[in-house]
Amino acid sequence: MMRKCKIAWTEHAGRIFPTLTAGFIIAVLDIFVEISFAALIFSGALSVYVARGIGFMLFGAMILSLVTIIFTSFPAMVTLPQDAPAALLGLTAAAITARLATTATEESIFTTVVAAIMLSSILTGLCFLVLGQFKLGGLVRYIPYPVFGGFLAGTGWLLVQGGMGLLVGDTSFLGLFSPAKLLAWLPAMLFAVLLTLVLRRHSHFLIVPGALLGATGLFYGLLWLNHLTIAEATAQGWLLGPFPAGGLWQPLSLAAAGHIAWPAILQEAGNIGIIILISVISLLLNASGIEVTTQADVDLNRELKGAGIANCLAGLVGSAPGYPTLSLSLLGSRLGVNSRAIGVTVAVIDGLILIFGASVLSYLPRPLLGGLIIFLGLGFLVEWLYDGWKKLTKTDYAIVCLIMAVMSGVGVLEGVGLGLLAAVGLFVINYSRTPVIRHALSRVTYHSTVVRPRLHQQLLSQKGDWVYILKLQGFIFFGTANKLLEHIRARLQAANRLKPRFIVLDMRYALGLDASAEIILMKLKQLTQAQDIVLVFTHLSPRIRQRLERQIFAEAEGKNWRTFGDLDRGVEWCEEQMIQTFESVGLVARPKTVIQQLEAFLPKSGKFIGLFDYLEQEDAAAPPAPPTPSVAHMLTYMERQDVPAGHSLIRRGEKTPGLYFIESGRVTVQVEQANGQTVRVRTMEAGTIVGETGLYLGAKAAADVVADAPCTLYFLSARNLQRMENEAPALAAAFHKFVAQHLSERLTETTEVVQALID
Repeated sequence: MMRKCKIAWTEHAGRIFPTLTAGFIIAVLDIFVEISFAALIFSGALSVYVARGIGFMLFGAMILSLVTIIFTSFPAMVTLPQDAPAALLGLTAAAITARLATTATEESIFTTVVAAIMLSSILTGLCFLVLGQFKLGGLVRYIPYPVFGGFLAGTGWLLVQGGMGLLVGDTSFLGLFSPAKLLAWLPAMLFAVLLTLVLRRHSHFLIVPGALLGATGLFYGLLWLNHLTIAEATAQGWLLGPFPAGGLWQPLSLAAAGHIAWPAILQEAGNIGIIILISVISLLLNASGIEVTTQADVDLNRELKGAGIANCLAGLVGSAPGYPTLSLSLLGSRLGVNSRAIGVTVAVIDGLILIFGASVLSYLPRPLLGGLIIFLGLGFLVEWLYDGWKKLTKTDYAIVCLIMAVMSGVGVLEGVGLGLLAAVGLFVINYSRTPVIRHALSRVTYHSTVVRPRLHQQLLSQKGDWVYILKLQGFIFFGTANKLLEHIRARLQAANRLKPRFIVLDMRYALGLDASAEIILMKLKQLTQAQDIVLVFTHLSPRIRQRLERQIFAEAEGKNWRTFGDLDRGVEWCEEQMIQTFESVGLVARPKTVIQQLEAFLPKSGKFIGLFDYLEQEDAAAPPAPPTPSVAHMLTYMERQDVPAGHSLIRRGEKTPGLYFIESGRVTVQVEQANGQTVRVRTMEAGTIVGETGLYLGAKAAADVVADAPCTLYFLSARNLQRMENEAPALAAAFHKFVAQHLSERLTETTEVVQALID
């Protein structure tokens, strides 16, 4: 028993150490990062409030960590205030400060900036909650990827500018190279560049905290070598302090709310909107990255709701928006732990610094914080400008550069807006290159599933160009619709082909159409009317039909246009119109009965005994002589059936009873789908057979066979076929040859259709 307890304690202790290690490392990094963000936002005229800003950020980090461990679906998830929102809030704070500089006190400006931060976090949280509640997290994935990349590249540039501003104040190009300012920013830049290069070659989790501790030690070593005291270093601006004694978090009083300049915040609505959008996208991308890397199930909608609650609470204490961080959330799995205790450790250490750490933070080197901000910015710039050159297409890369340039030179909202317009424009251009015509067919290669008399089949094939079939695809707008019209005009002018009498537009794969496409289709209707061509529309969705009813379907169906539920019915109608034309000039086809077709395959002996003559002989007093291998002989193995319309010959899922010869009438092979709709597979008229597949394979029927009209049938069961093979092998061989021909003809027709669709 003691041994088991010792083993259990050893295993428990083995998990505690890596958990505390991960939590401590994340907390140290978080403290440095949040201090950098606070220094970035509360800079310039607001730098006297940086201590309070640090308190807001650390308190927010503590709340985000604690709430996340309650709601997250991934135990080691770490949620903290992030760099992209902080960079935008730095711009917002600078804009508000400049706007109120001559009309408000420093305290009023500070209060307005904090209110803007709180508003952005709360609105971000509410957006997270709405998306998570209605399971709409996937919608933001439709944001064009280069637009997101361009924003991050622009954010990287803004972070670099912010870091430089923290170090030297004035970031004008010429002013940066004065000896005093060069000394202020060059070490920080070297630190950021070296750390970026090291991390591109190595990814150990101790590199960043080790670099921060090493740089801090080096900084104080240089102070000692130059005989600078802490007071002198602080006076010269090398240290972040001094900070007032006491806790870092000093909330706004209720009285301060009266000093908020709401109009100034309203003018920054664009930046706040961008903060919300980027936070949503970043949360989903980071959570998806964690899911892929760890092969764990991450519920995106649950993460949205948890982050929503956390941001609403963090916003109330003045923190910037936050969402899960990819690298720090993966640190636990790299150390072999996946525990919510990591988030608790981060929150506890942040809380201790928040309460007791003001004096400690006064000793943080300003170049180190500026270098850390520059390092974060360089990460974005390297990823999207250097690596993006290899990964992105030239047009996507151009959009990234365009957004970054406009963000840095004009503004964030303008950059993202212009990038979206460019991405949408390129999408329209690329989409218009996608052919709107999926397949261009004619009756020569595509026909309905109705099996017709041989003469009509031959005539329909000879005049197949009378029916021109266009299967459309995608969203039809002005560019693609105009190409459709030009294609049809070119077909009508083709001198080497018969002029179409019917143009079938199949909309099965069409996603929709816009107003400009309606105008083009109206022109098409006018063109076909002038040339006495009938437009046939098939597979119209309710939405497309509603759009076309305005102009195309303004008058009743008739000479100019027709609509059908599917392409098969539409082509069938065209075939029937063609047959009427054939019959009007005397080309009437009378289908051969099955009996007549069998005569070509069965050996003849003497005078042929007709079907009904043979049936009459069966009732005679003296039985006839044994039948010779003939139609009459074959009929002894069959059963004549007269069935009414609607009678089911074969039922889906049941074993096929046998083979039916259709002497007269018409039957349809159909399949009922899950939604209750019935799809026609094939319609068989007189002179054809049905059920042969089930007879030969002995399999269950894959479709229903129903009589469309009163039919006369001859039924051959599997048992009687076996008897025929035993008693009359020659007759059975002729019968098999007859069935093989029917199957070959059907296979040939199917192959022609498939080949036409492939071409």
